[in-house]
Amino acid sequence: MVLPKPMISNNEFKIWQLLIEERCGLYFRESKSDYLSSKLWQRTELLGIKTYNNYYNYIVFNSRGKEEWEKLVELLVINETSFFRHTSSFDVLANSIVPKLINSSSKTSISAWSAGCATGEEAYSLVMTLLDFSETYNLEVVVLGTDISELVLERARNGIYKAAILKQISPYHKDKYLDFVKEGSNHFYKIKDEIKNTVKFSKVNLSKLIDCPVLEQDIIFCQNVLIYFQPQQQIKVVKELGQRLKVGGFLFLGPGEIVELKAEHLQKLAFDDCLIYQRIK
Repeated sequence: MVLPKPMISNNEFKIWQLLIEERCGLYFRESKSDYLSSKLWQRTELLGIKTYNNYYNYIVFNSRGKEEWEKLVELLVINETSFFRHTSSFDVLANSIVPKLINSSSKTSISAWSAGCATGEEAYSLVMTLLDFSETYNLEVVVLGTDISELVLERARNGIYKAAILKQISPYHKDKYLDFVKEGSNHFYKIKDEIKNTVKFSKVNLSKLIDCPVLEQDIIFCQNVLIYFQPQQQIKVVKELGQRLKVGGFLFLGPGEIVELKAEHLQKLAFDDCLIYQRIK
């Protein structure tokens, strides 16, 4: 018999709210209590645990709590993404930013970081965009994709996607960088091995970037991630991401994700429907 989801008490909500924010920076407002409790209950019911408090104790004190935490985080973060998701950002990247980087110095390589890459679509979109320039300018392309969930990172490493989510990929990119695979009645697309080898996927907690070894990027994409953080945490993350750019490098955020950012090392650029900062010192 399926048990009805119990109400989450104020005390239960607060201890979970604090734990989640402390561990990964995600902040659930009181208005999200029903959403949070529904995700908690999915795991609680599956494990046969009867209360949210007992599930909390299981994660914090049980020897299998670390493994269970990974499964919960995957549920908590809505990994809704797609290839070339924010078209305007990728248009500016290809038509303005990359040419500017190439023309500003005698570059032999170009590096990019997809911070909060989920199942890998954004990271692979960066690879496709940059590889379009690599042959002409003899550039080595290195892309890093990071996320807080190891489970979604494993899916990113596999690089297998249903055809339905490829609607924003041009036929040119689809033919050049993906293989069509058919197994019985199932069909899907798989990122070609030579493309997968260009990307390294790694677990990084954006709320604790002080411990992050990633440095010296030409381009950083961090879109649709900051919405999970409180305003002061958003500003902290953006400033620290900016410190991980090369001087002259570019940070792409989701439009509307942050306002009134003041950072002496970052300058906002004027592009329509885009939020882009350049590191100036």
